[in-house]
Amino acid sequence: MTTQLHEAEQYLQPALEDFIRNYFLLVYDVPVEFIPSLVIDEGKTIEGVIHILGGWNGSLTLHCTPEAAGTLAQTMFGTDEELPEEVVSDCIREMTNVIGGNLKALLGEGSVLSIPKAFLHEHSPQVQPETEEAMSVIFTFKGRRVTLTLHRSTLDIGECLSV
Repeated sequence: MTTQLHEAEQYLQPALEDFIRNYFLLVYDVPVEFIPSLVIDEGKTIEGVIHILGGWNGSLTLHCTPEAAGTLAQTMFGTDEELPEEVVSDCIREMTNVIGGNLKALLGEGSVLSIPKAFLHEHSPQVQPETEEAMSVIFTFKGRRVTLTLHRSTLDIGECLSV
């Protein structure tokens, strides 16, 4: 079982990068640039989180600064005006859901997604409990950095359900 999970994870990163590149170009007419190393943003951060259950169990976290989240929301709405925090949070949830939906399709039949959540943190990103990092994709658009992290569950869901 572990071998199958690692094989799936090997093709997820390039497929996820292709999806992000095409999505931003086709939907927003905005190019993205991928960054090879992880640099954690200091200060306030906004995270979107969605959980995936099925043949692969884990979560996807979209992590960015409030400024990057605001730019993403402005891009989604096609405006240069500052948007209310509630609208920005909705955009982070929507982007997390769109990327999570694509990821779910890549993982095959039998996977389900949770409802996406968005959180504002005063400091560094939060750790997803009972998971380990499987991969990260870091990209910039309009000069703003966004990090997508895929966390693999360390729990055996079957064991949890049988208790």
